[in-house]
Amino acid sequence: MRFWRHVLLLPTSIRCFTSGVITFFVLYTYFYSNMGSLLKEDTSLLAGDKFNLDEWNHIQARRRMRIQDVCKNRSDLRGFKVENKLILFEPYNKIMICVHPKAGSSGFMTQIMMLSNFSNNLKENLADHEELHRQLPTLLEFPSSLDVRDASKNTYSLSMVRHPLERLVSAYQNKIVEKPIKYYDKIRQKIVQKYGDNSFISFVKYILDSSKTSCRNYSSCKLDVHWLPYVSRCNYCEVPYRYIIKMETFSEDIRGVQAVSKIPFKTVRKNKSGGGKTSDLAIKHLSSLPTDLFQELLRLYEADMKMFEYDPYQFTNC
Repeated sequence: MRFWRHVLLLPTSIRCFTSGVITFFVLYTYFYSNMGSLLKEDTSLLAGDKFNLDEWNHIQARRRMRIQDVCKNRSDLRGFKVENKLILFEPYNKIMICVHPKAGSSGFMTQIMMLSNFSNNLKENLADHEELHRQLPTLLEFPSSLDVRDASKNTYSLSMVRHPLERLVSAYQNKIVEKPIKYYDKIRQKIVQKYGDNSFISFVKYILDSSKTSCRNYSSCKLDVHWLPYVSRCNYCEVPYRYIIKMETFSEDIRGVQAVSKIPFKTVRKNKSGGGKTSDLAIKHLSSLPTDLFQELLRLYEADMKMFEYDPYQFTNC
């Protein structure tokens, strides 16, 4: 710890270089093994009129292959089941989806609701954000008579992700800064009582300290659903989802799913953060973290970042 204190006193450029050299060896096996498969996806052929279905199918196959490669080498990600209540099943269009809060869940749930054969009155009621999240998981609960793994192969099974650290910043902005739900008043109070304020650094300390007792392994991780690791909620090593949608390529991915399924997805309004563009907030908040705290945060989400090929340093100055 004394060493890290000296590192943190260095100028930013030197500190980033020093910590980068040190952490390279520590995190190599996490993020930089299989370098060939970590190359950025080329989505240039998917934009606008250039959309190429063959190219999109190739990218989806590559995403599935990446999941399989990670799962093959990680026994801690295998052997536990996804709870049926976490899966939405829309039988009319044969859509099965596992969503993650703060990773496009509201938009995709709205899509599913609009596509369903619900009455117009019910759809109007579900247009309200809180009612959508309260009612839809029950209305479209995955049937207990079906096996999740088998159903994923015979439906248009999907899951949606975004950069784990950008998602974390979005959760902080929405649940801690903007204070939309009274439930999170208790969490805000806990953070202030233990860490002195509700800054992003204190928020991260709260999550990391909570993870030491509530998330000792991915199979029984009990962190709040808005910052729960992806692998703990949707169990990608046991459920072979056919399509992985990324928020970063949402338009292209929806276009691809629509092309192969003939499902008429609609254009829906995305939720916006009240504090500005989330990527800008991510740079601001993540760059403010002390190096040791940032590295500990990476360890919590390293399986997600490795599985979905996200750069852990995308939003930092390093």
